[in-house]
Amino acid sequence: MLVLVVYGNGVSQTSEQHKKLAKNQKLRDSISQCISLEEALQLANAGKKSIEVALKANNITKVQTQDCIKTKLPLKTLSAIPESDFVFSGDYNDFLTLELASRISGFEPSRARKTHILQGMTGEILRYTWENGREVVKEKSATNRKRTVSYLSDIVEIKWIDSEADMESFLYFIDLEKYPEKTKVNGVGENAYWSPIKEHLEVYYHGVSFTLKVDISDDVISDTAKTMALAKLIIAEQLK
Repeated sequence: MLVLVVYGNGVSQTSEQHKKLAKNQKLRDSISQCISLEEALQLANAGKKSIEVALKANNITKVQTQDCIKTKLPLKTLSAIPESDFVFSGDYNDFLTLELASRISGFEPSRARKTHILQGMTGEILRYTWENGREVVKEKSATNRKRTVSYLSDIVEIKWIDSEADMESFLYFIDLEKYPEKTKVNGVGENAYWSPIKEHLEVYYHGVSFTLKVDISDDVISDTAKTMALAKLIIAEQLK
């Protein structure tokens, strides 16, 4: 299909209009590098005025198109990833239920204490805690005149849910330049990073990002594994 665009008829284009046209053309050129002839014909046959609407008609999202432009992967490859029908209601309980927290921790749900702070705010946290008598002993030393014993709560929590995330915003939030200690975790969602300092897992899956923490023992390796297992459970049972 040949499209001819003519400017003229005595109407001059402003600088802003030229910039907008150039930007749109650059986007179309980038997309064209990712779309096969067959896919291009499908888009044309969709009979839509907007590229984004046409892409949507072929089950290709804006995020996938952006990913295609960045990675140079064919849209067919990206569109093969199954879409999620999950719609976030704004309730953190849709992600982390008491049943899931109890299942991953192995603790009785009836003994859990639920706290849900800063609801509707950026720092919102949903947390389940158990008091199992986990001791923290501070031995006597030169700066500590006597031996002390305190107790830690066992915690399973979720925070920082963003239902309008994309891969770009997720990686910006991860910020590996500022936090180079974070390590990539394979096999969890579409992307995930473990923070050894904060001991939590940051996950991205199908336009949703969230952060999980499981702190139920003195074994960091075990808690890390349980955090990753919880992320997989949430994706499999709550988001798909």
